Parts: sequence; C-alpha cells; structure tokens
Amino acid sequence: MHFDATEQIERFKEFFSYNYEDSLHHLASRGINVLKVDFAQLAKFDPEIADQLLEEPEDIIRAAELAIDNFDLQLKNFRVRFYNLPRDQFVFIRDIRSTHLNKFMTIEGIVRQSSDVRPQVTSAKFECPSCGNTITILQLDSRFKEPSRCSCGRRGRFRLVSKDLVDAQRLVLEEIPESLQGGEQPKRLSVFLKEDLVEPKMEKKTTPGSKVIVYGIVKEVPIFLRTGAQSIRYDLMVEANNIEAIEKSFGEYELDDLDEKEIKKLSQDPKIFEKLTKSIAPSIYGHEKIKEALVLQLMGGVRKFKEDGTTTRGDIHILLVGDPGSGKSQMLTFISKAAPKSRLVSGKGASLDYNEPLLIRKNNFLDLVKIGEFVDKNCNGLDEVFVNLDSEDIKALSLNLKTKKIEWRTIKSVYRHKNKDKLLNFTLETGRQVRVTKDHSIFVLENGNTIHKNAADLKRGDCVLIPSKMPSEEKNAIDPDFARLVGYYIAEGHLINKDGSYKIEFTLNNNEDFILKDIKFLSNKFLNQEAKSYKHGENGIRVTVYGKDAYYRFVDVLGKVAHKRAKDKRIPLLILNSNHDARSEFIKGYILGDSGVTKSKGLMSDLLYLYLQDRIIASCSMRLDKNEKKNLINGREIKKEGLIYDLKSPNPKKIYKNRYKNPPFESLSKLLCDTFLKTIISSDYSRANENRLGNNNFLTRLNFISNEIFATGGELRTKFGDSILEYLGENSDYFTKIRQGRECLVALSEKGKLLFDELIRFRTLMQGDLGFTRIKKIEEVESSSEYVYDISIPENENFVAGFGGIICHNTGAGLTATVVKDEFLRGWALEAGALVLANGGIAVIDELDKMNPEDRDALHEALEQQRISISKANIQATLRAETTVLAAANPKLGRFDPYAPIASQIDLPPTLINRFDLIFPIRDLPNKELDEKIASHVLNLQQNPDDIKTEISGELLKKYLSYTKQKVFPHLTNEAIEEIKSFYVGLRNSGQKGEDEIRPIPISARQLEALVRLAEASARTKLSDKVTREDAKRGIELLKYCLMQVGYDYETGQIDIDRITTGVPASQRSKIVAVREIIKKLENKVGKMIPIADIIIEASAQNVNESQVEEIIEQLKREAEVFEPKRGFVSRL
Repeated sequence: MHFDATEQIERFKEFFSYNYEDSLHHLASRGINVLKVDFAQLAKFDPEIADQLLEEPEDIIRAAELAIDNFDLQLKNFRVRFYNLPRDQFVFIRDIRSTHLNKFMTIEGIVRQSSDVRPQVTSAKFECPSCGNTITILQLDSRFKEPSRCSCGRRGRFRLVSKDLVDAQRLVLEEIPESLQGGEQPKRLSVFLKEDLVEPKMEKKTTPGSKVIVYGIVKEVPIFLRTGAQSIRYDLMVEANNIEAIEKSFGEYELDDLDEKEIKKLSQDPKIFEKLTKSIAPSIYGHEKIKEALVLQLMGGVRKFKEDGTTTRGDIHILLVGDPGSGKSQMLTFISKAAPKSRLVSGKGASLDYNEPLLIRKNNFLDLVKIGEFVDKNCNGLDEVFVNLDSEDIKALSLNLKTKKIEWRTIKSVYRHKNKDKLLNFTLETGRQVRVTKDHSIFVLENGNTIHKNAADLKRGDCVLIPSKMPSEEKNAIDPDFARLVGYYIAEGHLINKDGSYKIEFTLNNNEDFILKDIKFLSNKFLNQEAKSYKHGENGIRVTVYGKDAYYRFVDVLGKVAHKRAKDKRIPLLILNSNHDARSEFIKGYILGDSGVTKSKGLMSDLLYLYLQDRIIASCSMRLDKNEKKNLINGREIKKEGLIYDLKSPNPKKIYKNRYKNPPFESLSKLLCDTFLKTIISSDYSRANENRLGNNNFLTRLNFISNEIFATGGELRTKFGDSILEYLGENSDYFTKIRQGRECLVALSEKGKLLFDELIRFRTLMQGDLGFTRIKKIEEVESSSEYVYDISIPENENFVAGFGGIICHNTGAGLTATVVKDEFLRGWALEAGALVLANGGIAVIDELDKMNPEDRDALHEALEQQRISISKANIQATLRAETTVLAAANPKLGRFDPYAPIASQIDLPPTLINRFDLIFPIRDLPNKELDEKIASHVLNLQQNPDDIKTEISGELLKKYLSYTKQKVFPHLTNEAIEEIKSFYVGLRNSGQKGEDEIRPIPISARQLEALVRLAEASARTKLSDKVTREDAKRGIELLKYCLMQVGYDYETGQIDIDRITTGVPASQRSKIVAVREIIKKLENKVGKMIPIADIIIEASAQNVNESQVEEIIEQLKREAEVFEPKRGFVSRL
C-alpha cells in the first residue's frame, strides 16, 4: 500500500508518540537533534510504512523528520537514523546492481580510505537583479545548480545571496576478506557521510582499517565526458543514513554450542600441540621448529594495559630468512589462509618483461639494452635478490617528481624473480609499448596530478606519462655527412663478406637520382671508394661500394648492428652518442631511403628515443601486413610481410608539433578546465597548454592577488581601475574581502586558493619534461622469459623503459598508510595499508626486504607501538595496527651464511630486525637422506593428494584459533616466572671475556618479553588460563633455537645478541676498539701521517689480521673518524 506524504507524517507521529516521545524530549534537552530508530520496532508497529521505507527511503525518512518537527521540542531539524534493517536488505559490495538503486540497504566493509571533512552546499539563495526576487535552489546533484530564469522573465546572471552548508566526508569501503572466494580481489564502494555522521566522535570510528556497517541509499553518480556531456555510464555510491563501527573482528567466527563442545574436547587431548603443529602447511616436509613457532604465533600472547597508560603487545612477530625455493612463500600463503583474519602482501618490486628496452649511460656513453639482458649480466645469477651496482657508474633516465624534469640517475641495484602469471602489454596512442607484471605501477596524469597506478587498475583512455626530452651531451662522434650515409644504409643497405669479396650495397629505385648521387659523393669522401651502380630488377638500382678497407671502416662505425637483417636492424651507438647535426642527418638519410617504414621493432624504438634527444615526441603506428597490397617507397615496390612499423609524418622537412606535450583535457582537474579552458574544449582542441588558457582578465587578477597575499583596495584600483571591487564581488567564490579598519583587503578564498594551486600544478607540468599519451590497447600476453626484471633508482623511485620510453615506477608493498587525492570532494583521503587493514589479525608479508623506504620507516612504529602515525598534506592521524606480523626476506647473496651477522645479509636495518620475536633461517643444503624424504613426500602428494589431510581440518583450526582469541587469557604462574627468570639471568651472565675484550650480551629485555608472549601462547593451545612451567620451557626452547641459528658468534663460541640488533658482534667491536687505540698510539709516536703497514703490524699482535684491519679502517673512514691523506697512510680527524 502506498501512502501520500500527509499520511506518512501522521503514521510516524503516532509511532514516535508511542515509542520515542520521552527520548525525543530528553535528546532535545541535551542539545542533540539525532534520533536512532530500530527498524524492527517500526516494522512491528507499522509493517506497511516499514516496507515503504525500504523501497522509497528518501521520501519516508523525510516524512519521519517532518513528523518530529510537529512535537513541541526545544530543537528543530531532527535527523532520523535507522539501524537493524532486515537481513534481506544486506548486500555484498560486489553484488550491488541497478535493481538496488534508490533502495535502503545494509553494507559491511573495511574502511580503506577516508577523506578529510569538507563543507557541501545543500541549498542556495539567488537574487534577481531585475526585480529583486529571491530564488531558492536545492542542491541535490553533484554539480552546483543555478536558477535558469525568474518569474519576471529574466534569464541568467543571478546574484548568489547565501548558501546552506553541511559537513560531508567520503569513505571508500572494501569488502571483508572472509567474503571472498579463491583468488577474488576485494571490490570497493564510495560512501558519503553528512552532518552528525562526520562529527569528531564518529570520525574516530571510521578511520582507515575500521570495520563498519553502513545503512544507506544506493545511488548512481553521473560520469561526465570531457566535452561536458553526460556519459551513458554511471558509478555507484551509497548515501549513508547511519553507520556503526563493529567492535568485534570480522575474523571471529560465530561459534555455536556444538563448535564450543568440539573445541573443548580437542583441547583435552594431551597431544594437542603436536596435532596443531602437524596441521600447519602439511604439504611442506620438515621445518618442525618453524611450524611450532607458527602455532604459537597464531595463538598469540595477551595484550596488557598498564596503569601508566602504556601497553605491552601480545602479538608475536616472526621473520623467516632463507634460501630461494626453501618453502618460505608456501608457508606464508598457508598462514594467510589459516588465520581467521589476515592480509597477504608482497614487498617485491614490480617488474618488466625481458625484452623491454632500457636506455643506460655508462661512462657518459649511451646504450640501448634489453632490461633482462642488463639485469642477467649484473645479478651474478641470483634470483629474488637486489644486487647492488655500487662499483658501477651506470645511470638511467628518471623523472624528478618535484620539478617534473627528466634526469640521469644512478642505478643502485638490479633485481629479477620468476613469474608464472601472464603480463599486461600496454599500447599508447603514440605507438609506445611496455609489457609489465600486473602489480607493476605506471605513472599517469589524473585530475591534474601525477600519480602511479597498478597496471591491473589501468584502462583504455588513461593518460600515461612519457618523457618529452632527455638531457644529452653534444659529442662530435661522427661527421654529419657520414651519419647521413649510415642512415641510407640502415634504410636499405646490407653488407657482404664472402669468398674474399667485401661489399656495401644499397638498393634504390631508378628515380632516386638524388640519393644515388649522394651515396657516390659520400663514399668517395669517407670510404675513399667510388660507388658503382647497376640495374636491379625492373625499376631498381643496386649501388655497391667495393673494397676491404671501406668495408671494415663502415663496420667499425656500425658497431654491433653490422650484418643485422632487416627485421633486426638497430641504430648504431655512434649515432646515439653523436651531436644534433649528426643525428638530424642520420634521420634525413634514413627517412629518404625508407620513408620511416621498417620491420624492425628495435629500430623503431631506437628512433623514438633518438628523437627525444632533440626534444621531439615522435610517434609510430603498427600494422600487420599480409602482403596483399604493394608497399611503394619513392615508386619502388618492397616486400615487408608481417608486422610493419610506420614512423608518423616522416617527412624530414616537417617540424613536429609535439602535440603530446599537451595533456588531454580529461586528465586535468575539472575546476581548472571549467575556469580557463571551457571555451576551447571542442572537436578542434582536445589538449591543453598555457597558450590556450582563456578567461585572461580573471587569470590576471588571480595571479596579482595570489602574489600579494593580501591586496589593498588602493593597489587594486591602481592596477585594474575603479570597477575592480565590483568585479571581485561578482566573483566572490574566488576572492574574499577583509575589513581592517577603514582599509579593505582582498585575498583568495578557499576555492580561489584551490584554483590557484591547480594553476601552479598545471604550469609545472607544462614547464617540465613530460609528454602525455592515452592508453590505446591493453592485452594479456605471455612472458618472453621465466623471469621478470626490475632496477632500483633511489629517491625518484622510477625509471624510463619500454618501447619508445614510458615512465615506470619501482613499487613495493603498501604496508602502512598513505595520503591520496580524493576525486570526489577535492581534498585528501587517508588510505590504509595491509598492517592497518589486518588490525586484530595477522599481516603476512613476503619479500619484506624489498619494500619501499617509506613503509620501512613506518614499520618500526607499527611493530612495537602497534600504531601508524601519518602527517601528510593536511591530514594528521594515528591508526591502530594491533597486528601480528609474519614476514619473509631473502639473503643479499642468495644463500644464508651462518657465519655472517644476519643484519649484514638482508637489506633491512638492524633496529627493524630486532623487533621480531623469533628469526628463523631456512637453509637448502644437499643431504641425501633428507632429500630422499622430501622427494618421497612431494611425489606421494602428487600421486595421492588426499594424503595431505590432517587430524585438525582447516575449518576447525580457524574455529579453534578464534575461540582462543575470544575467551582464553592466561596469566603467568610463579613456576613459569621462575623458569623464565632463571633462563634469562643465567644466559645473560654466561658471556666470557678475555683481557681487553668487550663482553658479549647474549640476551636483552626485548627477548624477555618475547618469552612471556610465547609461554602465554603455549597455554592458549590447551585453552588454559594458567601459564605453566612446561609452557615457559616451550617458549625458551624455541628462543634458544633461534638464537643459536642467528645470534651465535662462531669466533667466540657464544651467543651475542648484537649480531642481530646492531650487526656488529662484541668480538668485532673489540677489534675496532683495538685498531682505534693503535692509531691513537701511533699518532703520538710518528705524527699525523700514520702508515697503514705499521697499524697492521701492531694489530697482528692482538690477533687482528691484515684483512680485518683494512676492513676496520674502511669503516672508520665511512664514519669520518679517519681519512687517507695519501695512499698507504691514514690520519685522525
């Protein structure tokens, strides 16, 4: 039954009078104008109006609020917030369809992003200049709406009198992990909050990582094309009526009585710990100690809150460091699936296909190489390891993100890893291509901002950043005329060295007299040989240069591209390293000879890079030629079956317009386009540049006032005339007037500042070294190699690579949190990383050593204080990260070395390594007996997959873990305290020292706290509320095992915790102290110039050998304690 508005209001009046009248008066007396209504209560009182609420929520909610206005209350404008909607109204984010539009729905999710709170206009009043009539316009759409006409007949240019604002915020919800199946990726949905839903007390409950239930109305958001027209496609969003934070973890299973009975029965089994251990990664043979530790990690210790306000974490952090192929990643994957709540991320860099071109500069010499070939040559055969190139001065092109300039930056390291997934091949409208992994990031221009996006998230039409130039040094490597001859050869030449005959041949058409004469002239000039010409075919000419000397002279110039077939031809490196005149003549010769058409993909890529040296963004097209049509070049028929690459507009006299130096309108901010570019957005213009900025009067005034910060009325009148203040009043959205005594000051409003910031960002783009080209095609393709490749460039964290040059980003794990641009509310949004999203669960991190520096710095705080602090843009926040961390890293040299400190073996700072409770090295060593067992285990599972079943199923394990987290909080017994104390004090004082040696510290207070957590976790495996002596012993045994593996100093035969915490054991520190003292002693004896040979002699008497002395001196030089005034001598600073 459908009720009209009056009936709806009356029914709600009756409902509120019966159920909520006292509550309304109480709320009004406290100054609160928000009433929360239980939907079930409404449905019970009036089923018809409840059903209508679900179908027509906007009208019914408005009727409910109007009904409250009829009560005699101290406050008006009450807001009604509903909760407890029927289960039928619940919908997963991925299942939202057009049938849900304008319906009242319930949605659950994790807050992935939260924008800052910004004002939003709800209604605006305008005054008609003709009749003075006031017109009120409700602002219901995303665009600000003005009146079209007045009742007096006037159309347009109405004066804005006032506007009503409410606070608004945008959240991005992500599906909860437990709702996903298989390899599904979580979907996201925008949620808009207003008014009381964004008050500070609510804002604290909706920070990134929070779990929430949203009751709201599903709406469509129009998508506007760059022409201003509305697209036929829409985005979806939810306008929240109510939002509730969920206190419990989504990972907590709803356990019924039968579940609890089964769990309690299982806990009574005396072999429960062994059964739990066997249920961990049963497909992996061995590693029992690690599996025991993983059981305790899943159980966790007890988080403690102290009276002074501090807390002690209960989460157990574990780090696995091991050889490639040792099963680390498999164990991590298992734990991520077994834990009730988890996030699995990888810190490894995103990677490119083997064949992707990379332009490098070594010793100021340019070379275009395949990235796979380059990395393979420098990685020393190591997989999944960043291999440093510190001894090499090799540079690559990189984008400075601040200045937007392309510069040469040193390649710090190279990296490769195996890849089984398909790659994505991107083709841009300039013909440029790049083939990358799906997690690779590429730089794009979006809303006027240069950002990097995962390849999997890119779509056709996105605007990709490319270099528009490259910094180059002018070298006179080759005579320009000789370069033109090389151009003719690359177009239509080949070499012959057969049976003692040496020839350089060119194939021309018989009407190409100019080229024929030019080749003969150049041959005489540079090769000292006269070129001979012969008839070739019906309309061709074969031009031949004979002679061994001429042949080898030409081969020397061609270098490694000599003897290449047509489809493999490349530009000689001598041309790439020449000056502008030589490059231009080469291009002239090549285009005259071949019209820019080639079968060689490598040659076309080289040409695009070559043009960049002269600040030209050249482009090309690709087509599949089946030889159905004749290819004619200067009237000459040529055969070019297969893939053909055409250089666009190849006329050598044509001046390139560099249209791709201008960004497409749709990639810029809407505010900038609407203000300065609106009049030129048409079929004639699809791209913007500074010369096309319109609205010049406004632009001049905006620039003047922004430069002055505060401009006085007198200054403005002097500059712009007496009408300026009236002009500023008409544009009051952008300018604000401030009275200071009798003086009137003018400054930019918030919208004016935002516009000016957009203008500055646009000018920086235009003055940078960037080009902007849309994605034309995206294809899923196979990798050309079993590996994919990456390079690392510090600070900029990006490099130019790919066919013709595309700006690629070095990506790492999104572990902590970051600030991103909010597309909807034009502000900043806080986006949570894996540690925040896994709050209350476990974060599983593969390739920890390859994460980006920003995440690495933030991880220190997250592991110990279990929070993440963010201070970027205008957002300052502290996010909860009460998360257990299981991480894996690879040794720098590929294999773990038990004799070297762990801090020197992985690319992580010792202070971060020290925050892990347990560190396990996983070694892959040949052992016939063990290898036979592993082989039998693996092959048996391949033959009989059902044998992998364990006594505790995966589902039961999740329930068991969830039960312990919810209901088991053991405390230490006196016996457990005594056991831990005895071990700690005994081990700590066990270190021995000789004369003049520093005593090693075997254990610290950090390990003492780890022992407590491990013992508590052991008690939880039995669902016990007491930590017994046996539990303490189990924790001690695991810690001792780890310390012997990574903390044992083979030189002293003792455990030294400094091997983990600082990377410098006590034995090494003793030698450093000894060398320092020797240097000081010799300085007093021989003066400032101390011979290194004397230091070595003195040190040998203290058991410090020559290589150790040299290593220590190098370390002292790095720490600026000594320097080397001349070879073989050192001096103290």
